[in-house]
Amino acid sequence: MTPDEVLAGLDPEQLQVASNPIGPMCVLAGAGTGKTRAITHRIAYGVSTGVYQPTNVLAVTFTTRAAGEMRARLRALGLSIPQFDVLSTLTEREGLTQQELAARLYVTKGNVSGLIDRLVEAGLVERHPIPGDRRSHALHLTSEGTRLARAGIAAQTAYVGRTLGSLPPADLAEFERLVLIWRDAAREQATEG
Repeated sequence: MTPDEVLAGLDPEQLQVASNPIGPMCVLAGAGTGKTRAITHRIAYGVSTGVYQPTNVLAVTFTTRAAGEMRARLRALGLSIPQFDVLSTLTEREGLTQQELAARLYVTKGNVSGLIDRLVEAGLVERHPIPGDRRSHALHLTSEGTRLARAGIAAQTAYVGRTLGSLPPADLAEFERLVLIWRDAAREQATEG
C-alpha cells in the first residue's frame, strides 16, 4: 500500500495524526471519533514511508470495556484506579516522597497530595519523617495497604492472564520485558524533564 493509499479516506483530524509519524503524540477525542483508526493509520503510514520497521512496532490500546472491568474489580476491593496506582507503586518502592511518587505516576505533586491524605485517613499509607528534611515525608504502606495492593495486583494479573493467556510463554515474557523497558524509559525521561 502506498502512503497516499494509507491516508485516503481519513478526516482532517485523523489525517493530522496519521501523517505525522515522528515523535510521541497524544490523541484526545471522544468515543467513536476514530482515535484507533487514526493511530493504526499512523503506524501504517510510518511503515509505508520507511519511518518504522514493521518488526519494531508495538501498539497498545486499552478499551473502555477493559478499563471498566478493572475499575469494577478494584471497586470491589474498595479502591479507585488512582488509589491502586499509588498502592501498587509503593509495593515496588516504599519510602518515596510525594514528589518522587508523582514523577513515577506522571502526575503533579498537587494531584498526589489529596490522594495521599485520603489513603492516610483510610489507614492504607503512612507518612514517615525523613531525617534532616522537615518538609518531605517518606511514604510507606500499612499492612492493610499492602494487603489491598496485593489483592489489586492479583486482580490485574488475573485479567492480563485471561486476555493475554493464549500467547505462548516466550511471547508473554518478551511483551513484559518490552513494557518494563518502556516504563523505565518514560520514568527516566520524566525525571530529566
